[in-house]
Amino acid sequence: FMILGCICYSLSLAIFLIPNKIVGGGVSGAASLLEIITSGRLPAGLFIVALNVPILIFGFKLMGWKFILRCFITTTTLGLTTELLGFVAEKTDLTKLTDDGILASLYGGVLQGFGIGFFIKLKFLS
Repeated sequence: FMILGCICYSLSLAIFLIPNKIVGGGVSGAASLLEIITSGRLPAGLFIVALNVPILIFGFKLMGWKFILRCFITTTTLGLTTELLGFVAEKTDLTKLTDDGILASLYGGVLQGFGIGFFIKLKFLS
């Protein structure tokens, strides 16, 4: 479920939000903003991981190493899938699915919701 959640979340960023210059919240939103501002020279996937590392370090004392390890694996997977799916979407013109900002934000939000939903389902199953 973690991998499926990362793929859904990454698809929303790579296909709908970043190509339409829409920024969400949190670390992935900050990473998306950096990619948009720099015209793709600073990739969002890299900054998703880079911006999460200090948060994970600070959270280590509070949450313990098992939780932080799972978070690091998920963060790394999200960063890698965002970059991979962004590359594939660019090469196959999937970023041209919609130029309408409202539709892009709706589709991106739904995909992010599914991704987060998979993480919540994982939490209830474990």
